[in-house]
Amino acid sequence: MALLSTSKVFDGGALALQLGGELSHLEMAYETYGTLADDAANAVLICHGYTSNPNAAGWWSGLIGPGKALDTDRWFIVCCNMLGSAYGSSGPPSMNPDTGKPYGPDFPQLTLADMASAQDRVLRSLGIEQLAAIVGYSFGGQLALQWAVSNPTRMKCLVVVASGLRSRNGAESVSALEQRFASCAGWNGGHYLDGADNERDIRRELRDIRLATLRHSLGNFARLRLRAPCKRPPQRRGASRATNARGNDQMGQRIRCQRAHHLAPGERSLRRDAAGRQHPCTFALCAVTH
Repeated sequence: MALLSTSKVFDGGALALQLGGELSHLEMAYETYGTLADDAANAVLICHGYTSNPNAAGWWSGLIGPGKALDTDRWFIVCCNMLGSAYGSSGPPSMNPDTGKPYGPDFPQLTLADMASAQDRVLRSLGIEQLAAIVGYSFGGQLALQWAVSNPTRMKCLVVVASGLRSRNGAESVSALEQRFASCAGWNGGHYLDGADNERDIRRELRDIRLATLRHSLGNFARLRLRAPCKRPPQRRGASRATNARGNDQMGQRIRCQRAHHLAPGERSLRRDAAGRQHPCTFALCAVTH
């Protein structure tokens, strides 16, 4: 596993899994920034994207740091490498105690609830019970949403960036990926992690898939940029400031109503637990472009 030099590792013992069975030895790589307050009330959890790592201050350097949006002079930032990832947390490259070899495809099947539970172990080891916010982007946004379902009272604010309530991909996508890898020399049914030559071919295929995904994403972004920009209504000549103010206020109300209408279903579902009780958690759904 590629543990980053900036990361620490939490040893969490055995972890019971949602689909049954357990992970006999949980390890979670994580990084922290800032200082935890005496009452531990300033903690913010960041959930990274699917292929990213726990070095949030590196890939979000424009947002994390003193005086920035996630101000490390005010907030204590925690970013865990998600369970099953390849940057120090337990996953397919971990050693299977039954065979003495990497798990590979024999690694236990995980759910988002398992990933949130593993993060929770790390937070509790740091003395954090209540989170000021959970921020997640891309796949990490779905993990943040899982937190709101599993532990709706544990955070005061939920910020989901460039993500969605569900994935657009299904079993067909997974099957297509498996077929691509099966054509690589040394795939060995997924047991390729114990040979450098085998890994080289797989990593090359991973790189090609990642590049194709990025090209597709950039193409979609370019098409969005080509759409006609939103224009303000023309101002009538001689209109008073009071008239303009009323018009701006009405436009602002329409925008707020549109946003509220768009977010209300998700907000209602996230702020209610299984018994239907509501919780004071703020839900912000954002789309960030670069």
